[in-house]
Amino acid sequence: MLTTLSPLNAEIARNLFPDTKVEVVNFGIPSENPIAPSVRSAKPIRVVAVGNDVHRDWSTLVSALSPMTDVELEILSGRAPRTLLHGTSNVSLRSARTNLELSSAYARATVAVVPLLPNFHASGITAIQEAVLAGVPVIAADVGGLRSYFSDDEITFVPPEDAAALRSAVAFVASNGERASEQVRRAQDRIEKGGLNLQAYIARHVELSEKLLVGAPRTGLSSANSLKQYSAI
Repeated sequence: MLTTLSPLNAEIARNLFPDTKVEVVNFGIPSENPIAPSVRSAKPIRVVAVGNDVHRDWSTLVSALSPMTDVELEILSGRAPRTLLHGTSNVSLRSARTNLELSSAYARATVAVVPLLPNFHASGITAIQEAVLAGVPVIAADVGGLRSYFSDDEITFVPPEDAAALRSAVAFVASNGERASEQVRRAQDRIEKGGLNLQAYIARHVELSEKLLVGAPRTGLSSANSLKQYSAI
């Protein structure tokens, strides 16, 4: 059995391995302590962008937001090149070394942006879920199968590599705080009830593992006990 995080990768896998069962397993992170969304209307508009994936599109992000005098862009990445800062006055770049630094960045953000190049593996899904659970509205490039996780009612999608569309989306989200807050609430509800949290991620692996073990010697573990064991790892 092959498992993927994105239906796009699953389609590729089915074509490459037609005799192998392929399953999509939605990724999930711990979601026990979400921060309630609130209207984020402070000025300047504070944009945070987090990630180290090779498919982060930092160039388009900086091109979109560096001309906006009412925006402060904070990039938290260990892989984004420092050349991005050349000729900018409203862009900062650093790594988040602790969870406290990351949570503080989300706490002061007006909006989180996940800029992405075309990909097939749901790049950015961790950053999206982290921001949503931190109560921050999210703008993401519409690539990688991310629509299998969230809809337009929950996060704001923009075309990839489109600086103008990204610039417009940031301005729109920042000026419509009530709408953005409601998007976050729906996205948090989707994580909790739509199988996008860590417990659901673990349970799905347990379910698929048990299907593979049909006919194998019994271990004496029930699904509940199996889930408890996996949760402790």
